[in-house]
Amino acid sequence: PAFVFNIELLAERLNATARWLGRQETVRDLELCLFGASTGAAAALVAAAEHTLYSSIVSRGGRPDLADGYLARVDAPTLLIVGGADDVVMTLNHQAQRQLHCESRLETVAGATHLFAEEGALEALAELAVGWYDAALLWDEVAQRGWLVGQAEAVVALRARLAGAGPLPPRRELLGRAALQPNMTRDEYLDAVQRALDYIAAG
Repeated sequence: PAFVFNIELLAERLNATARWLGRQETVRDLELCLFGASTGAAAALVAAAEHTLYSSIVSRGGRPDLADGYLARVDAPTLLIVGGADDVVMTLNHQAQRQLHCESRLETVAGATHLFAEEGALEALAELAVGWYDAALLWDEVAQRGWLVGQAEAVVALRARLAGAGPLPPRRELLGRAALQPNMTRDEYLDAVQRALDYIAAG
């Protein structure tokens, strides 16, 4: 979908969701952490730069270059995870880490490419990501399923808290706007990516 290229819109959605959670009595005092992949990682960084709602961020194969101009304003501790064979994205993440003023760490999964499709790569990624949190709720939007992961005691405590939470509101209410428009076409996005690759290749 074209919305995946609209980083500011994705960040706005994240912050709208965080504000809604902050109004829910059963979960409002829990720490919020963001996990984002590729363009989603850029959205997480923009969201954290605009609001101090989050306690940490994990970026998987992220495109932090798409959050350029926001990185210096991120306060949440940030973990950048990149596949060891994903050379272009590795360069982008090293450059981004130099712009971050918050606590940050860059971890590499040896031999992994951008989608971490190699044998054992996702397991190594999950171990690094979950190790950044005491406990986490992982949500699959496509399958509409969630998982609780982390340290045993923290997972039990989080499950008990979530058991008392009410249902999610309608998406329109959550996002706070009816008409959403991307800020670039797919071709414009691909052209911007190619220009970034050419810039990196030129040194």
